[in-house]
Amino acid sequence: MLSIIVPTLNEAATIPRFIQSLRAQRFQDYELIVANSPATVDGTADICQSHGCVIVKGGKAGEGRNRGAEVARGEILLFLDADVVFPNSQFLEDVIQEFEERHLDVAAPDIAPLSNRLMDRAGYNAYNWYARFTQRFWPHAPGFCMLARRSVHRIIKGFDETVAFAEDHEYAQRAHAHGFHFGILVKPEPIQTDMRRFEKDGWVKTLAVYFWTDIRMKFFGPYRYKTPFTYKMGGEVPDDSKKSS
Repeated sequence: MLSIIVPTLNEAATIPRFIQSLRAQRFQDYELIVANSPATVDGTADICQSHGCVIVKGGKAGEGRNRGAEVARGEILLFLDADVVFPNSQFLEDVIQEFEERHLDVAAPDIAPLSNRLMDRAGYNAYNWYARFTQRFWPHAPGFCMLARRSVHRIIKGFDETVAFAEDHEYAQRAHAHGFHFGILVKPEPIQTDMRRFEKDGWVKTLAVYFWTDIRMKFFGPYRYKTPFTYKMGGEVPDDSKKSS
């Protein structure tokens, strides 16, 4: 069984699309665990319960993923966000097959924007190149789609809940430091994700935050407890009026 874990906060607008995309997958041997933040006010939990999801109390992204992993029954954990869409019906099959064939312990696929804008696609392609280039010595795994073996998750003690930003990359790098095998998956098509973060904060600000945080993590370690900038979970973004074309 595959355990799919999704941290949520006010995701009533996105979670139905995600569940529909998940149900269209050919691979159906999974459990869906939603770690819903107590701060949610838009009925996300009710929607998830109506679809038969396992609901646990969440919080920030890392905290929610850890709470979900605590009740997971599958040996492979797949951490996703509520705003992702699978590119085709065989995505989960391809992900699991390559994960097992390469004997990986932690992994992530390429990513793609839910947008046709050239800048959006070029930016995501640049990230994919960077993630592949650094995978053997400085792993990067976006929390909106990353896999880990449950045994590995337990050994490294899950996501570090003191990390205030980029806890997903810190998780992959810590697993690598423990000697576990990390890899970027090449067989599945890129997972698609909403552009709401870039639409709210803009490309320049968002890239500056990501770039500086990566440099800081390399030489000084991650931000713990707080950051000098504001960065909220997806459902905390107030302006959902703009949609990617």
